[in-house]
Amino acid sequence: MTADGHISIADAHAVALARERDATLVVGADDDFDDIDLFAFRDHDV
Repeated sequence: MTADGHISIADAHAVALARERDATLVVGADDDFDDIDLFAFRDHDV
């Protein structure tokens, strides 16, 4: 099940929780987060 914009409910919950707690969210290499600024852990420290 995905929400409008093709982001899964689990991913949406993870983003909301990280924002609420002012935390860093570490995600995989999928394309669900193309609309926000990302720092790839392959290229930068998290």
